[in-house]
Amino acid sequence: MQLWSDPLDGLDPDDPKSGLDPSDAPWNWDEIQRYPNGPTTNLPPPNNPRGWVRWYFLYEKPDGSRVKVSADRDPKSGQWFNPHLSSSQKWP
Repeated sequence: MQLWSDPLDGLDPDDPKSGLDPSDAPWNWDEIQRYPNGPTTNLPPPNNPRGWVRWYFLYEKPDGSRVKVSADRDPKSGQWFNPHLSSSQKWP
């Protein structure tokens, strides 16, 4: 299981399954806002599903467009599991 200190570190624009354009550079995105959305339910992390929380992040790319990313937070380490583009790009 891979954990990341920053959700953006887990996004790989070279991975065709990531949904990112290969020219994207997530490490250059600015965080606009974040919020927790309750316990992780879909794919609980393998080591301990209790206490994990799904978070959503809104980032702004250098071109001004915005992107929503979701990741699950490990309650023990505070690090992030499975960061990915959210299936819904709608921000509340």
